[in-house]
Amino acid sequence: MIGMQNRRVQSIQHPINPHQLRHRVLPQPDPPPPVDEADAAGLVPTYCLRHLGTPSNAVDPVGPIADVAKEFGAWVHVDAAYAGSAGVCPEFRKYFSGLVKADSVSMSPHKWLLTCLDCTCLWVRDWRRLVESLGTDPEYLKNKQSESGSVVDFKDLQIGCGRPFRALKLFMVIQTYGSAYLQAHIRSDVDMASKQVPRSLARSDPGSRGGWWPAGDCASVCFPAWAPSVAGRCQSGRPDAAKPQAAAAGVNAAGLRVQLDPHALAGGT
Repeated sequence: MIGMQNRRVQSIQHPINPHQLRHRVLPQPDPPPPVDEADAAGLVPTYCLRHLGTPSNAVDPVGPIADVAKEFGAWVHVDAAYAGSAGVCPEFRKYFSGLVKADSVSMSPHKWLLTCLDCTCLWVRDWRRLVESLGTDPEYLKNKQSESGSVVDFKDLQIGCGRPFRALKLFMVIQTYGSAYLQAHIRSDVDMASKQVPRSLARSDPGSRGGWWPAGDCASVCFPAWAPSVAGRCQSGRPDAAKPQAAAAGVNAAGLRVQLDPHALAGGT
């Protein structure tokens, strides 16, 4: 869609922290990073994607990483699809401090903010960049209001896909529940994941202590593949991808009031 050929794109996978990102991008004498080859091929750093609240509850240090990306003029996008909804509560905004340095941020209210599928919000620092890329101006759409700048033509801020007006869903949720109820909803889920579920696990299976970790300020609890209460002990002492997959299927099929989803981290499950 952006007009780049695949052979002209080189992806730098999983920079863990700003120092490593800088090392992968800035020329270093020993060892030479991939960017040296990229420079020779005429490639330049263009886009940096970071996450705020993933299925594993990971939160990237957006601010420091954005500082490095800005040195090369790369666009910084933050995917806050799930945990972005927690921003309705002031006490959870400590994780959002680095967002002020991003060029764009997306969050999906249908994931945690009581909104029906599908609804995604996109914040862009400079909306004119979207208009330059997505704007349409045929003769039959020209009007005085748009030309004078007195109105915002939302058609120029998105890809034309029928204009389903998803914003109406979120508007109705906010008007129906109000900010106080939405905050209570988020806080209840966080309390359940960070306090109630760990206490229940500790009582029901004391041997699993240390085999799981709460979500902090996200409404989920993570179990590593070797957690005895979830996947059983592996004879090899290493995670077995088949066991958590089977455990998740068994828990979800039991009709319990929980949802267990397998997730892979750096090649493991």
